[in-house]
Amino acid sequence: MSGPLWLRSVRRRPHIAVLLCLLSAVAVLTSMLGPLLVRAVHQSTLTDALEAGGLGGTSISVSGQAAADEPWSQVEDLAVAAVAAGQEAAPQHWSDPQVLTSSTSITYVTAAPGAAPTAALVSALDGACGAYRLTAGRCPTTTGQAMVSAADATRLAIVVGGKITFSLARAPRTVVTVVGLYDAEASTTADLTRPGTPAGVATGVEADPLVLTAPQAEKLPLAVDITVRMTLRPGLAVGDVPVVQSSVEQLKTATNAQDRVLEVQSELPDVLDRVDTQASAAQVLILVTDVQAVFLALFALAIVLQRIGRVRAGEWSVGRLRGVPRGRWLRSIFTEPFLAILVGLPLGFAAGAAVGRLGARLVLRAGTPVEPWRWPVVVAALGTAVIAVAALVAVSLPSIRRPLAQLVQQESEARRLTTAGAVVQTGVHLLAAATLYQLVTGGRLSTTGPQLGLLAPGLFALAVALASVRLAVVVVRRVTTRPPRGLAALVVGRHAARTPSSLNPAMVIAVGVALAVFASQVLAFSERNQGLRADAVTGASAVLGVSVAPDVDLLAAVRAADPDGRQAMAVQQSTVVASNGTARILAVDSSRLAAVSRWSTAWSGVADLGAALRADQRAPILLRGERVEVDLAQVQVRLLPGTASAADPPSPPDLALTVEAAGRWRTVKLGPLRRSASRQHLTAALPCATSCRVVSLGLAAAAGTPYRATFTVTAVATDALPAADSAGWLQLRQGWHAQTVDDTQPEPTSMATPAPSTRGLTLGAFDLEGESLTAVAPGDTVDPLPAVLGPTTSDTPVPGRPGSINGLGLDGQDQRLAVVGTAAVLPRWLDDGVLVDLGVARNLSDPSRSQMLDQVWLAPGATPELEQRLAANGVRVQSRELLGSARSALERQATTRGAAVAVVISAVALLLSLVALVAARWTDAGRRRADWRALREGGVGPRRLRRLARTEIAVPALLAVAVGLLSGAVAARIAGPRLPVVDAAAPGPPLDLQLDWWPVLLLGAGAVLVIGVVAEIGARAEVRAEEGP
Repeated sequence: MSGPLWLRSVRRRPHIAVLLCLLSAVAVLTSMLGPLLVRAVHQSTLTDALEAGGLGGTSISVSGQAAADEPWSQVEDLAVAAVAAGQEAAPQHWSDPQVLTSSTSITYVTAAPGAAPTAALVSALDGACGAYRLTAGRCPTTTGQAMVSAADATRLAIVVGGKITFSLARAPRTVVTVVGLYDAEASTTADLTRPGTPAGVATGVEADPLVLTAPQAEKLPLAVDITVRMTLRPGLAVGDVPVVQSSVEQLKTATNAQDRVLEVQSELPDVLDRVDTQASAAQVLILVTDVQAVFLALFALAIVLQRIGRVRAGEWSVGRLRGVPRGRWLRSIFTEPFLAILVGLPLGFAAGAAVGRLGARLVLRAGTPVEPWRWPVVVAALGTAVIAVAALVAVSLPSIRRPLAQLVQQESEARRLTTAGAVVQTGVHLLAAATLYQLVTGGRLSTTGPQLGLLAPGLFALAVALASVRLAVVVVRRVTTRPPRGLAALVVGRHAARTPSSLNPAMVIAVGVALAVFASQVLAFSERNQGLRADAVTGASAVLGVSVAPDVDLLAAVRAADPDGRQAMAVQQSTVVASNGTARILAVDSSRLAAVSRWSTAWSGVADLGAALRADQRAPILLRGERVEVDLAQVQVRLLPGTASAADPPSPPDLALTVEAAGRWRTVKLGPLRRSASRQHLTAALPCATSCRVVSLGLAAAAGTPYRATFTVTAVATDALPAADSAGWLQLRQGWHAQTVDDTQPEPTSMATPAPSTRGLTLGAFDLEGESLTAVAPGDTVDPLPAVLGPTTSDTPVPGRPGSINGLGLDGQDQRLAVVGTAAVLPRWLDDGVLVDLGVARNLSDPSRSQMLDQVWLAPGATPELEQRLAANGVRVQSRELLGSARSALERQATTRGAAVAVVISAVALLLSLVALVAARWTDAGRRRADWRALREGGVGPRRLRRLARTEIAVPALLAVAVGLLSGAVAARIAGPRLPVVDAAAPGPPLDLQLDWWPVLLLGAGAVLVIGVVAEIGARAEVRAEEGP
């Protein structure tokens, strides 16, 4: 056989070169995956975030207001100039600006003569109808033409070609022809103010905007808001983000330089900042696995090189005996493995690019680019190759320097660790202890500073494996000094005792399994907690944004549509978006909350949340009739000095009965009280032809007429209800109480309080300033309003009233709250806001003055017919928010995708550990074959011989699998609270970090199966040559 020594060696043992090349390629592949997929995750998250951000998250606008008598061009030109400055900084990323004009004052649209007017805003067209999605007709082009939404056309019976009128405060009624209908829900780029939306509720609109041409709208006496908006073009790359951010800053600078107040509006900077934060978190999760996977790859390569060195040490020593020149001798030793490692570099690079693309296709959004030629990826691949070469030299030197006497004697390995081995193992155990300490006492893991926690699973597994190997060797050496109980114990035990390095591949398997278990658990943590966060963010399986007719009670309508209370729940949410504590109200039907909501009531921190929010609410007092009569007794009124003139003497306060009828509060004044009377009878008209709820009963004073009064209401009758019916609810035990709105600080200026009486409801009232409605409320109003606060909700305690804070009611007016608990997380508002019962809260304020968004939450099993029943009860669906969409969006965040990428890397690491097992055994097969030959010549049968070889291969590997499973699970449990499994900057429910055991069992079963197959094939291959007659 001719040629260089290294080439002849390759020809004699090609499998060694192939194994080294394979291990080198896998090491390079593993080192590439981290930086390669970190970038891909960042890009995928950016694209998803921009898609989910909608118009607000992908655009930037400059807006200003023009008065009713001001030319629009003065504002529009300045806004266009500011936007142009930003566009010029990155013209390739921004689309052409769009001008949007909408009125800021209400117009009243009448669909037909005699029909009730409907409040709406006016939107002006800037040229064509590009921002609107037409469903019928065409776009308005001249004066006298208009366009309405298809939903309003159906509701108000408007047809294309029909006439409608609209009126303004300072303009005559205008008649226009409807020439087109548009889909308001799909026309998102038109920036419409719709009923049922936060802007719509704040404005008070009842219909979608009326669309006119700009020339016609500018002639109307309308104050308008002019917005110039430019939108980000699709396909923004991560590398282009700094350019876009710079253009946004230039736009802001140009806006501030204008001589008119203009406002810049954009959610884009916040979206980009969130993406960067999430990408950093994903980088932590990927590096946790990738760094250890690279270490594992180099460790496996070093073990195989060490085994090769031990096997070939004799050949290398022969070269020394023959006097081969040192240079040629060293080339014969290092050239073969060096070339194998170098060949593995391009193979691993190509394989890494392919695996990266496959991983991106599996766990990231479709079409995510993978960039293998970026410098971090190339440096990682080259750095791994350099480290592999250094490991080759370091591992081979002991075998090169091994004395010939040891080679001839073929002694067993030393019973004691070498100094270097002791230092390495001690260092591993110290690092594992330091890692444990940092995970227990430190904060969240990041990519900055010393973060030993990133090495948790690998270090734990390696430390346990090293300790297990040393313990196993000591035990085996002690046991094998006695007569063995069987041939397997003799062969396997003594082989492990003589050559402890044969157990090193088991350490690789332990680390590989630990990484796989750790990564799978982190992914399970992330997906589970993203699901819990979606439950809290959404609140229910489906959240319908609805608009309710003025005379319809949302709570009653939903209960009528779902009488069983298992499918739907009425909810009202305040329109406040900014973080301002108790103004962020969520009012729910607490009797249905547990059945309908996906938010867990356990997060409230209150044992019985429904009972706590409803407190001791009583049934409402209902009146029916068109006249009301009230009998009073023991009337005493004392007028106090006030501001009334002598020529116009003050009159006593009127008895006032406030009722809720047709969706609004109405106060009925029955006439003034006598200053002193044993009996008095008062009567007045009552707006309760069908039925109405009693809101309060008290006194209403004229301006400047302070007073003090006491009286007893002995009977209340209507033309439909006798006085005897009122005897029960006039009793004090029915829950009559003072209203906290009168309990002003430091001293009340007006107050009405109920007092015990056997004849009826006795009231004591005073008003030190006059012109107030001072009353008591029945038991169906709970005042202060029970509320559960979010964990970061800022509150202002009421002096002298423990447990009470100042807040707002559903009408935006002051309302005292009684704090019944602090939740870990609130539905929808999450960390900042208050949760109250809708039935209790609505009784404390006038429904017609509500500043809340109306919603209907649906349970998972809600039937399609439910929405039809809602519509029949006056509830119109305006929008739809699905739990599945929220969960999908959260699972597309970089944290969860980073955890999924880590699973891909851990799978490669696990495959690498199995390849290392095969490579190490294959390298040592020649030496073991001699042992099997000796046993065969000693009379051991082929079947038993294969069983011995199979046991020797499988037992250490199976024990390593057990160590890896345990180490990975422990590392995941300890490191879980320190890992960014979800977006830590966003509020959410408490983390659920219980281990999922099915991935552990699945990985264990798979590893056992593969090891069994490897052991069987290896045993057959090693023993086959020794089988014979």
